[in-house]
Amino acid sequence: MFCLFQCNFSNYYPDKFIAYTNCTSDYTLYRNGTTINNATTINAGATAYNISVQRTDIANYTNTFHEQQFIINKNNEICKVLYNESSPLNYPKHFYVWANCTTAFVLARNAQQ
Repeated sequence: MFCLFQCNFSNYYPDKFIAYTNCTSDYTLYRNGTTINNATTINAGATAYNISVQRTDIANYTNTFHEQQFIINKNNEICKVLYNESSPLNYPKHFYVWANCTTAFVLARNAQQ
């Protein structure tokens, strides 16, 4: 019985990961002490996460608890938002927006991705 993680990235925010267990008997899975479902996607901020599993069956008394830390690091890259035009623009002219990041990022307009 173990706490396991599925991730395909560099562990920098805003990356996410899946926390799960391979426990075959009754159990409770936790993230930082709060119950979560098996195979929960953790999509939160840069911090250390304590993932733990506690077996709750009463027939098997060996290997009843396991915990592991998973760390999402702060992204220290300095990214810039770039535009191909300057304001003001006259209709129907349009402009392109991009970021010069080499790590994962979210580009949003008016808080919408």
